[in-house]
Amino acid sequence: MDKNEILEKSRRDNGEVDERFMLMEQRRGLISMSAAAVAFILLYVWDFFHGQNTDGLFAVFFTGLSTMIFCQAYQLRMKSLFFFGLFTAFFAVYTAVQYVLATM
Repeated sequence: MDKNEILEKSRRDNGEVDERFMLMEQRRGLISMSAAAVAFILLYVWDFFHGQNTDGLFAVFFTGLSTMIFCQAYQLRMKSLFFFGLFTAFFAVYTAVQYVLATM
């Protein structure tokens, strides 16, 4: 295979998307999820030690997590991720209901 054939095959496999762009998207996702996790942990610790209800934070965090899992399950066509997404979505709804009931 010569250089042009390899480049053409790479473009077909990646759906006309540059590999560098895909790598940047993966890094961006990792950095943004890490920042969200750190913010969640800090807010959770603050609320926990001040006696506040933490169910609202759990609801927001698990809503984002389940959305991310559903997107990955759709893109990768993995049923195991879909079921894990259902589990986290159920937990997000449960904690949201708990938060609403606790603040009424």
